[in-house]
Amino acid sequence: MGAETRQQRRARERREGVVRGATSSGPEIRERKSLRSWQIAMGVVPALLLASGLGVAMSGPAYFWFGIYLTCVALIWLAVDWWLFSNDFPTSRKLLGYGCIAFIVAVVSGIAFRPAPLDTFAFALEANSTRERSSPA
Repeated sequence: MGAETRQQRRARERREGVVRGATSSGPEIRERKSLRSWQIAMGVVPALLLASGLGVAMSGPAYFWFGIYLTCVALIWLAVDWWLFSNDFPTSRKLLGYGCIAFIVAVVSGIAFRPAPLDTFAFALEANSTRERSSPA
C-alpha cells in the first residue's frame, strides 16, 4: 500500500486524541484535553455543590448550618478551580472571576449571619405570663 491519505491521517489522529492547532509558525500538534476538562473549566461540580448547599440550608432550620458548610466548601473549591484554570487569562478577567466569587461569598454570609427577626421585650407580656389567670366565672 502507498502512503496514507490526508483523510486517513486525520482519522488516525482523531482516534489517538491528537488535535491540530494552527499557529503562525505552522500547524502544531497538542494533546486533546480530557473529557472532564470542560466540567472543570465551567466549574460545574462546585456550582452543583453550591446550589445543593443553598438548597439544604433553605430546607429548614435543622439542616441550615450543614447547608452553609456545603456552600462554603463549594466556594473554596470554586476559588481554587478558578485559580488553577485562569492562569492564561488576562489580569482583568481573573479579577472579574474572583469578584464574582466574592459576591457569592457576600450573599451567603448575609444569609448565614443576618440577625433573626425576633422581638424581645424588657417586660413580660400578659399573654406570656406563667401566673395562673382567674377564669371568668
